[in-house]
Amino acid sequence: MSTIDFGEVDPERFEYFAREFLEALGFETLEGPDRGSEEGRDLLVREPGAITREPTVWLVSCKHKGASGKAVGVADEPDIAGRLTGRADGFMGFYSTPPSSALTRVLARPGSRIRYYIFDPARIENLLTSRESLRPVLSQYFPRSCRSIALQSARLKVHTEAGFSLYAKDIAFEVDSVLHHDGTSLRVDDPELEATITACHVAKRLRAGRFDVLRGIASFNPLVWKAVLMLLRFEPLPRRTLASAIRNATDSLELRLLISLAGELGVSDTCQDICLRILNGGRQHHGAVEELRLVCTPFLDVARDALARLGPRSRPVLKRYEGEARRLRRWTEHRVFEAALKRHDHVYGAA
Repeated sequence: MSTIDFGEVDPERFEYFAREFLEALGFETLEGPDRGSEEGRDLLVREPGAITREPTVWLVSCKHKGASGKAVGVADEPDIAGRLTGRADGFMGFYSTPPSSALTRVLARPGSRIRYYIFDPARIENLLTSRESLRPVLSQYFPRSCRSIALQSARLKVHTEAGFSLYAKDIAFEVDSVLHHDGTSLRVDDPELEATITACHVAKRLRAGRFDVLRGIASFNPLVWKAVLMLLRFEPLPRRTLASAIRNATDSLELRLLISLAGELGVSDTCQDICLRILNGGRQHHGAVEELRLVCTPFLDVARDALARLGPRSRPVLKRYEGEARRLRRWTEHRVFEAALKRHDHVYGAA
């Protein structure tokens, strides 16, 4: 469920919200906001390589249809190529509702020379709620949503050294002498005890099917992750539940950790679901994680390593998807399956 209500932003302020959002991400505003011929507002911004990995000037088209909920269509974005000529290197949509499939097809059609990038509502929300630099923008333009988010996290917490927060009501504390209470939080001094508390909480949530505990987390303290794996090997997860979580996860970071978890625990029942997620959207999830510019193992590398650990029963599935990726000419995905098979054969031997 969405935590940001785009209806809070007045249509006349949406382009200013877009400008401040992009500036907080490191973009430089060159022009705008100016009213264009299509009665929308365009910005001209330069980015330092966050999206394209090279300095790029973007024409930003701001469309706020939060009130109607309608998708941004082809008629809303006339003559994109003409609007770019002599002004910008690429087109950027900044939308409070998703682009229509027709508009996406126009931008992505074969032979099109238009470089494009879309900030849709899900992408905007993900960054607003995860980036520290965007907190002032969130509080200024979404005060009600910001208060709601704060209320949800205002309960008593335990803070780990990695900045990961846990609800203290889910944990039984017996050693009060190592805890400091400031009225809103408890902080653990002993890093080993802290890791144990965190691992017990995470493992408990995972066993209950509460995989949302992994949402928005790039990686855990290695001590925590090893303890979680030890606890889950002692009392395993329901295999079908883990496969279902991998099948239905929408958050790229959560999916990355779920796949890693399946590999570490050798849950071969998840092989087909992992392969499907790689074949149908693996590159997008890989790009979404890269976009956050976090220091962590890339998404497709995690998936490859996990597939290689799933045991002998997974080999026929891996072989089938390797062939399917080759048939579809999905060469990035094919390389993942091929590399996973080679590692798999090295460990378990070829059938």
